[in-house]
Amino acid sequence: MNKRTVKLFQSNQASISGMFSVIIWSSTIPLARILCEALGSFSAGALIFLTGSILGFLNFRRRNYLLDFYRLLSLTIIIRAILFVAYVNCLYLAINLAENRTSILQVTMINYLWPSLTILFGNLINRNKVRWLFLISGVVLAHIGSFLPFLITYLSQSANQAEELGGTIPQFLAFGAAISWALFSGMAKKQQEILPDINLTPFYMCASGILMVIFQIFFYHPAKWSNVIIVLIVFMGVAPLIAYLCWDYAMRHGDITRINLFSHALPFCSLALSSFSFNLLPTGGLIASLILLFLGSVITELGTSKMQNNSLESIRAK
Repeated sequence: MNKRTVKLFQSNQASISGMFSVIIWSSTIPLARILCEALGSFSAGALIFLTGSILGFLNFRRRNYLLDFYRLLSLTIIIRAILFVAYVNCLYLAINLAENRTSILQVTMINYLWPSLTILFGNLINRNKVRWLFLISGVVLAHIGSFLPFLITYLSQSANQAEELGGTIPQFLAFGAAISWALFSGMAKKQQEILPDINLTPFYMCASGILMVIFQIFFYHPAKWSNVIIVLIVFMGVAPLIAYLCWDYAMRHGDITRINLFSHALPFCSLALSSFSFNLLPTGGLIASLILLFLGSVITELGTSKMQNNSLESIRAK
């Protein structure tokens, strides 16, 4: 198998991995809320990410990763670890602090800014040539769409200032999660240059789980255990691990813009599953948010279409 065929196969494999991640992530938000309600955000997160990291470490098998320990201390790896931990903690806190399950749908929409932000940050970090007018316009439109349901609720509750202030915390945490994940994904190719073909997702998950255990000491929440909760913990330990492993592989080996095509389906799938799980009908504001978010992501990709075509041509040329 020549070099050109290998690169094409790797690129296609990365695209499939990215699509698989999107499918798994669609189901995690409503399940995460159920676990946060039963165990508390930090307890649920700690169990999920420590379970996932243990299963991930089992996949390392024979390779001696201690030989690469000095490269683990590189600035890029440390920054990515901090971003992953920040993303996880912001997201789970946002889900837990949401006033009700309708607010979770708003939080979800804001969190799904990350596809357009990933394209923006990925191209900035990797210094790619893009059409900035399309790129910035798409990101702005996606932001408007993501915050639209929250703004509608915020303005309708303007009479109660205290509620407004409290209600903004989950939304800002979700926005922080979107930025953190976009930067984390955008730096994937930098990590690939330092540690080629090594997926550090279990390390990132372990660090997140340990931090959540520490937070749980200071923010105690009474746990309500049941057989369903145990099953969900196991599922949520396995499913996000697979999704994160696949996504990180996709980001390191594939084309960011091409892979983000699949992420357009994530808000639609997640909103449908969340609405079904919570027995809620999406409001007009949420549907409008979804449309604007989708259009913003599409316009963002138009700004990088030239880069994508050049990237695929360079692969075929080698």
